[in-house]
Amino acid sequence: MLKNIELSALVNLQSIDSKIYKLNELINQIPEQVDEQNETLIVFDNKMKEAQGEASSAEKAQKDFEGQIQILNEKLKETRSKQALVKTNNEYNALSNEIENDKKKIDLIEESLLEKLEVLPNLHEKIRDVESELKVEKQKVSIKIEELNSKKKGYEEELNSLVEEKNKVSTTISRNWLNLYETLLEGKRSLAVSPIVQRNCQGCKMSETLQRFFEIRDSEDSIFTCSHCGRILYYKETEIEETSISAQDEVQKQ
Repeated sequence: MLKNIELSALVNLQSIDSKIYKLNELINQIPEQVDEQNETLIVFDNKMKEAQGEASSAEKAQKDFEGQIQILNEKLKETRSKQALVKTNNEYNALSNEIENDKKKIDLIEESLLEKLEVLPNLHEKIRDVESELKVEKQKVSIKIEELNSKKKGYEEELNSLVEEKNKVSTTISRNWLNLYETLLEGKRSLAVSPIVQRNCQGCKMSETLQRFFEIRDSEDSIFTCSHCGRILYYKETEIEETSISAQDEVQKQ
């Protein structure tokens, strides 16, 4: 337990600000996490567009083939009409060849048409499957986004409570130390107050002299800053030190 009340308040203030910093990080992550959820829907939307595009292309090809067949059948009808009116074998044979060629064209187009007609049911089924997947995924995403927004609301409520607590604690600290604290907080990656453990500042990991370490450890009235990084320091016992002190207390009791 710290002996200096103002130093204790500064340590408390640092603890509050660390929580505030973490909460702000969590709050700022929420929009990105919401976007990630929405991106999963984009994948299914793209699958849907792809399936619909395939079906649309197949349907268009079907109509084109049917149109070509209709044109060729009308041409066949017209050619046969002409064939009935020709007077020479050459003209008749020429028209016969034309009829045969058009029949072959129709056969080829009908084969292609049949392929499209066979594919279309599968494509329509694929669209229905993707629609079903998209519906399920939208429900999942909606639930996850609702959870994220609920988390954000909870973080914000906790943040408001911490800000109120910070304001109360700040009133117990003198203006000079509070100004230094706020300056350090802004410039030292949100760590203005650091423990010193075994002579080492835990903010910059640099070592204090043994004499200064003892001053920091034993002082009841003064507040010290790190000789290297300028952070406000407070003494923190290591596990070994704490065990040693407890053992001494037990000996004294006996």
